Amino acid sequence: MVKLINRVNNHLIRLALDTGEGILIKTGDGVARIEFKMDDVCEIPYDYKGRTHYIPVVMADKTNVVNLPPPEEGVFNIVSTMVADYVKRPDCLSPDTTTDGIIQNGREKVWAVRRLQCFTKMPDWI
Repeated sequence: MVKLINRVNNHLIRLALDTGEGILIKTGDGVARIEFKMDDVCEIPYDYKGRTHYIPVVMADKTNVVNLPPPEEGVFNIVSTMVADYVKRPDCLSPDTTTDGIIQNGREKVWAVRRLQCFTKMPDWI
């Protein structure tokens, strides 16, 4: 058996089981986030109500991930897709929020995800 820890956000993640039930993955200690170094690039002119406004554009360079503990056998950290793709660690999975990966309720809101996605080879202890 493995342990799943939600480090995506402060909300519960519902994962749909093959029985149609949904299990809730509780939030862990802190949200794993990417830190960025931002460099000014330019300003783009935008007309709003007859007046030109200048919208700053920055170059975002990923520098580090915070609130992500070291890998531990038997533990999967459920992180955002951006974090999982950046770290490419076998213990970091993200909810598959593609059209095929979600289950919507009657109001077109996401009820659950069908699966998790990885961005590297799965660990040998599976």
